[in-house]
Amino acid sequence: MAQRGLIAMAVEPNAEMRRHAMPLPGVTWVDGTFESLPLADGSQAWAIAAQALHWADPPRALPEVRRVLRPGARFTAFWNDRDMAGSAILRETMRIIHDVVPGFDEAYRAKDWSTILQSTSDFADVHVMTHRHVIPMSRERYLTLWRSHNRLSAAAGPRFAELTKRLGEMLAERGVATVEVPYICRAWSVRRA
Repeated sequence: MAQRGLIAMAVEPNAEMRRHAMPLPGVTWVDGTFESLPLADGSQAWAIAAQALHWADPPRALPEVRRVLRPGARFTAFWNDRDMAGSAILRETMRIIHDVVPGFDEAYRAKDWSTILQSTSDFADVHVMTHRHVIPMSRERYLTLWRSHNRLSAAAGPRFAELTKRLGEMLAERGVATVEVPYICRAWSVRRA
């Protein structure tokens, strides 16, 4: 957004994450959550949330997002879903995950976000978009992607070290230096009611 010349108020509840944010012209980082935005009423022309939205409490978060938006403005939620059908490495990764953590489910990915975003009547007129793309990752970046997966780490508990070890072994056995990770970016955009 900054590269497109937009002025952004980036809300992040974690001080450590804010400290690591790359300084960008037109971007101001502030402390806050979906349920408590440190922004004035009607001050924003557009609100955007990525995957972190699944941590929000919609009955509290959606009215708060509506509060900071101008009349008629839009709220867009988007994230990347891994395209399992498009990658043998992803399918093998999920096989290992389910072997180590039986029944693991990312839960939020299968939710009906169109309904959730309109559930409080703060937003209407949902528009859904999808875009397929591929992100090439070094072996280490791919492993870091899984090491930083909070829900997986919590579900695996003490088995998490075994899981990441097995993922590394699988990539080494296949001689993989770069993983082409296919994604389907999904975006839900709703208008402030």
